[in-house]
Amino acid sequence: MEVLALRVDALSLEDILSAAALVVGLLAIVVGALAARRWGTRRRRLMFDCTATALIAEGKLEGFAKGELKVTYRGEEIKNPYLVRVVIKNVGPSDVGSAHFDGARPLTVRLECSFFGVIEQPESVTSDFHPSYGVLITFEPALLRRQEEWVVEAIVGGVRLERDYTGRPAALLAELGCPLIDTDVTNLAAERVRRATEVPIP
Repeated sequence: MEVLALRVDALSLEDILSAAALVVGLLAIVVGALAARRWGTRRRRLMFDCTATALIAEGKLEGFAKGELKVTYRGEEIKNPYLVRVVIKNVGPSDVGSAHFDGARPLTVRLECSFFGVIEQPESVTSDFHPSYGVLITFEPALLRRQEEWVVEAIVGGVRLERDYTGRPAALLAELGCPLIDTDVTNLAAERVRRATEVPIP
């Protein structure tokens, strides 16, 4: 009887240790998952958007064409004037730093238009006009914290707009260069162009 009791006790201790090991293993999995979510082992993620707002209302274009109405910037007349707004926002789980720019190459946005002046832009950003390919907005490597954004607003002329299936201007064409490491980009501008060119199914 004593031998049987010892075997039962031994089995009970073994069962307890096995159960404890299982609990510890499950806790390790849960803690690891929470740590990954909290401290950013997930990929970084940016949102990019670029919009153009006409500075002459469509109903006034006839008068604009006749020279009765015009838009100037610092005394210079702008043909086909638009306010362009470029937004790059960190919508991911962690900050994006200078080290995440591959080879320290800048993030760029290119627009086919003429350039007149900047209304707003961060210190780390430059906006230049090149006759051969238009406006180039350059975002130098810098810290972009989670949920923060870089915004550039500029006065331009003659922007290239994608037209919808009816032939009306619908979305701004913008070329994004994004040399960021392990970072996903949601390109709202490209998605808007894609939707504009789709022909609705009756």
